Amino acid sequence: MNTKMKNIKRTINLLKKIIRDENCSHMNLSTIKGYLGELIIKAKLETECCMVAQKGNQSGYDLEFDKIKIDVKTSTLKEETPGKSGWGWALKQKSKRRRLSCTHFLCVALDEKYNENAFYIIKKEDIWKFPAKSKRFRNVEYRFGVY
Repeated sequence: MNTKMKNIKRTINLLKKIIRDENCSHMNLSTIKGYLGELIIKAKLETECCMVAQKGNQSGYDLEFDKIKIDVKTSTLKEETPGKSGWGWALKQKSKRRRLSCTHFLCVALDEKYNENAFYIIKKEDIWKFPAKSKRFRNVEYRFGVY
């Protein structure tokens, strides 16, 4: 394993520690969980196939390789309905009217220890298949869930 990959793996482990740290329990940890998902995907892609560029939030997508622009969405296991747990991702907010610049959404499902449980890939042109049909998610235009 090269030095760059060792650094990514070390950062992934540090982010998991931060999320679990009781001193951080009062924080909104969604940004940290999102970045954790990005690094997990980056490490997986670079281990299996290709070099990946991290683009940052301003580009409208997170990772890019071979003209593929990935918007990584990360979800931890949640219980939205009593007795029914699963994962859910807001693919597009209603408030964000700008055109989507990604080519794919990659949804990462994290287990209770923040390890990857599953990955789901959705092409941008297929987003219309996932309308948010719930009053609970009134600010979400498109949503994907696995329960």
